[in-house]
Amino acid sequence: MSRIPSTARRLTAYAAVLLLAAAAPAAVDPPAAGAAADPVAVTVNARAGLATVPDTALGVNHAIWDQHLGSTDTSDLLRAAGVKMLR
Repeated sequence: MSRIPSTARRLTAYAAVLLLAAAAPAAVDPPAAGAAADPVAVTVNARAGLATVPDTALGVNHAIWDQHLGSTDTSDLLRAAGVKMLR
């Protein structure tokens, strides 16, 4: 049994993913253009205030494997950016 080099395996995997991604839209049956129901009227009041964004709303998503996350430099940059929440 011959061994396939890791580069060839990776390229094969990438090609398989690309083929699946290209085939996925064909599997979805789009609705017919003339199948729309009754027209709907939508009114938007752009001047209406809905809510106030809380101070804790500004946050970032981080990765646990980020080796720089716990560094002083990163902490200083996040603080300077106003980030109050990490996910």
